[in-house]
Amino acid sequence: YRTENSGSYCISSFDIDKDNIWLNSFDTPESFCFKDNQYLSKISTPGVIKDFVKSNITLEKSSSINTSYKFNNTRLKKIFINSADNIFIDNDGEMSNQSGSMVNVKVNNKNDCEIDYAISGFEKTFHLSFPSNLAYSDLIGMDSKGNSFILIETFVSEVPLEVNREVYTLSPEGKVLSILSIPAIKYFYTIRDFQIDQDGNLYHLMTGKDGITIFKWSGLTQFSSSKIYYPEEYNYKYHYNNLKPVAEPLAAIVKNINGTVSRTNALKIGDSYVLNKYTCTAGNLAPSDITDLDGDQVRTPSWLIVGKNSKTPYKWGGFNTLAQYISGLQSGAYAGDINTAGVSSYAVGVDCSGFVSRCWQLSSHYSTSSMPTITTLYSSWDQMKPADAVLKTGHVRMYVDKASNGAIRVVESSARDWGVSYWTYTLADLTSYSPRYYNQMQSDYSVQQPGLLSVTAAEGDSVHVTWSCDTTNVKGYRLYKTTDGIIWNIIMNENVLKTCSATFKMTASAEYYRVSSVLNDSTSFTESNWSNALGISKHPNSRNILIVDGFNRETGDWRGHGESFTVNYGKFLNNLNLSFQTVKNAKVIDSSVVLNNFDAIYWMLGDESTADETFSSSEQKIIMNYLDKGGCLFVSGSEIGWDLGYMGGTSDKAFYNNYLKASFVTDYSSSSSVVGVSNTSLAGTNFNFGQTYIVGYPDVIGINGGSTLCMQYSNGKGAGVQYTGSFGDSSKTGKVIYLGFPLETTADDSSFYRVILKSCAYFFPEINDVQSETTSPLDF
Repeated sequence: YRTENSGSYCISSFDIDKDNIWLNSFDTPESFCFKDNQYLSKISTPGVIKDFVKSNITLEKSSSINTSYKFNNTRLKKIFINSADNIFIDNDGEMSNQSGSMVNVKVNNKNDCEIDYAISGFEKTFHLSFPSNLAYSDLIGMDSKGNSFILIETFVSEVPLEVNREVYTLSPEGKVLSILSIPAIKYFYTIRDFQIDQDGNLYHLMTGKDGITIFKWSGLTQFSSSKIYYPEEYNYKYHYNNLKPVAEPLAAIVKNINGTVSRTNALKIGDSYVLNKYTCTAGNLAPSDITDLDGDQVRTPSWLIVGKNSKTPYKWGGFNTLAQYISGLQSGAYAGDINTAGVSSYAVGVDCSGFVSRCWQLSSHYSTSSMPTITTLYSSWDQMKPADAVLKTGHVRMYVDKASNGAIRVVESSARDWGVSYWTYTLADLTSYSPRYYNQMQSDYSVQQPGLLSVTAAEGDSVHVTWSCDTTNVKGYRLYKTTDGIIWNIIMNENVLKTCSATFKMTASAEYYRVSSVLNDSTSFTESNWSNALGISKHPNSRNILIVDGFNRETGDWRGHGESFTVNYGKFLNNLNLSFQTVKNAKVIDSSVVLNNFDAIYWMLGDESTADETFSSSEQKIIMNYLDKGGCLFVSGSEIGWDLGYMGGTSDKAFYNNYLKASFVTDYSSSSSVVGVSNTSLAGTNFNFGQTYIVGYPDVIGINGGSTLCMQYSNGKGAGVQYTGSFGDSSKTGKVIYLGFPLETTADDSSFYRVILKSCAYFFPEINDVQSETTSPLDF
């Protein structure tokens, strides 16, 4: 294990499979099996920092183990009642499975825990009441008889934060059967520390000062009028947030505080650090400790590679802007430094306080121990607004928002993954932290973040833009435009935009848009976070392309708000002088946009999976009709095969096999790099993916129905297929390229461009796959 300022890391999650105990680690790509208190086996697992569920595995000490479990950045829950698919994906209190069943857990005004079940044969709503001290709630699971196990965290103190944890067991009618008091002992941060089985046994992974203990509680489904407690020897408090002696690098004190800082701008700066793209040479990397010219030890994060990277790395004592970071790399500096024994002047990046200081636009680096002098303490966590600080001496996180079940969402530079990332924490995870706001921060903020729905061509040189938004107390909207995906300028403000659409003239051949809402506040008219980004280009007499953004999931591998991944698709189509429009998939479903009006469709699915649906049945029918009529489809996503080819029903599998022309092989490729197959559409491409956000499960896919493998993972497994020919009963020739990973996760824009170029050359005979390779520079 390792103890850092941001927490202690060792075991990330666990599962019980009959008499076998499985443990997963943050820092090693293996899962470990124990039986009868003895180590049994280990197996390679898909990466790190994952929750998992283990099932149906026959174990023998000397045998090779066939795995059949899933890992995910979200928590996985077992709900056994009336459901053949008992694994639910938990998106911060909103749980669902591939069958469409749902459970939502909400914290209402600190005094009501609401649990809504929408499961076939079990459609109910339960409420638990509390004396205005409810902090967080979570469904641990439901046994086969319909008994629910609810984790409840209540405030003992809000400042500094201390909570009680209890497990409520509810009958199928919602009656409280028992309350189990949980000791305040957490030696490690874990993604999940409770699990149930179908018989109603509760398992608790306790990480204490003497090691790891797993408790099995039976009989909690029997009525008990008294609260149930653990044995007396566990009656003590111990939390990882209080373990590491505070040691911070020296930081400059800010003498002249800048003017008022916009909360929206602070969030935008944070997002730019998460999505930062850059190139590393071997000289920028030190995967093992080296000594710099000043005698300081330097070690760079292990996830960095020679070549293109994304996500700004952690650097002890770091306070670099993105421009300084990239300039430093070009001058030979190390990309980050996770060695906290000393501050190296030969490395660039940001530590936790350096990152927050940059987001707050401070002119100097403030340490966490100095931040109380420029911040004010809230009296309650309910008062927090985006861009506030979740602070303890030694570590700081920047608050983004709160989930409906009370979980806190943040963006931070931390030792959890040694980079700037989005994460979600329960209140118990944040023990000893306090909620604070920067004294120069804009007072208010609009939580009504719009969602951009479509950017489509209107008459002449005009463009029509639509979005959706909760209009409560909204004065109007601000529409932003960019031509390069970097510099965004307001083209209409809240005094003009009062409804959720706009039509106006284009001034460039390609433009991209974002929208925000503005509060009807007579003093500051504060702004929400940006929406997602969509774009359009117009070229006379060119092919017409539709980009479909089907990536609607924000709590899986990608946890940001307002993604802009379609911009790269548009930029590179525009480089080929092709016209394109961009819509969310909802606009395809409601027939606002008709696929048959376009020469090719580029459909982005990210890590949409069973719970979110990669292609719904209505989307499948629309695409089938399009391909039957000779259309061209490019689609990428990491969970399409798992969702349709493995977990899907008969019609899902038929669509996957006969229209995406693929066969599902397995859910994990064991590789994060790909190469185009010779003599195919993508020959000559070679790049890494999983960089702009982690890709937990890139699908391994095979050919079907006359398709050809056009891309492979570096280990030779199938990563992409292509097909030219007829579909269904049609005699017309259509074309498909399908990739088993999200293309937008590569940090290599040049390779991204080559994939777009080569796919267009495959679709359209007038385009050569080597033309325009150097039309414009793609990076510096």
